[in-house]
Amino acid sequence: MVFWYIVSVILIVAGIWGTVKAWLDDVDYSLPVMSFFALSLGVVLFIGLCGGFEDKNPKPQAIDVYRGKTTLQITYQDTIPTDTVVIWKNEFKPVPKKKK
Repeated sequence: MVFWYIVSVILIVAGIWGTVKAWLDDVDYSLPVMSFFALSLGVVLFIGLCGGFEDKNPKPQAIDVYRGKTTLQITYQDTIPTDTVVIWKNEFKPVPKKKK
């Protein structure tokens, strides 16, 4: 994850550098196009990593049990625990009805 943040920042810096270099020097057509592509890709990647592409159905972690968001169900066979499953608690809030 950190690797992709670094890659996106490098692409953004390279895109800005290429745009400034193309603006200051009289260069051919390819540098502005490549710098725009690098800048665009870096910005999209950075925005996606910051929250646009985050997991909408996260897996429960141990801290979620501590915080009360999940419950731990233990299956016993005789008196020996054989299986454990972490289950999300339902946090549904009723929607208020509209008054007519």
